[in-house]
Amino acid sequence: MNVRITQPDATGLGAHGLTTLNSRGVAEVGVTTTGLPRLVEALTERIAWEDTGLVLGALAVAPDADGVMVRVTEIHGRDQEVTVSMHLPEAQRLPLASALCRALDVARGWED
Repeated sequence: MNVRITQPDATGLGAHGLTTLNSRGVAEVGVTTTGLPRLVEALTERIAWEDTGLVLGALAVAPDADGVMVRVTEIHGRDQEVTVSMHLPEAQRLPLASALCRALDVARGWED
């Protein structure tokens, strides 16, 4: 599953759904089915979590005053990365965790 954050002021090819070194405000990283449960747990329990072992990037969740901050880092090469963060309000935290659980169930079904 891919997690993408796109800021309203994104530039470069972000408007076309692509992220390149010339893009600003867009970052995407793939999360494996083995890593997804920990992301869901971080969102559900409102705890800090980071996975830096992803192919071509990293994903992090950090509690803040009213929800969580989600950060995606997309790595394009040595010392070349795009990092984009967004605040996920409390009202959207659990619905996102629920949607990710459903996506995980579907992914596991494909693996069987």
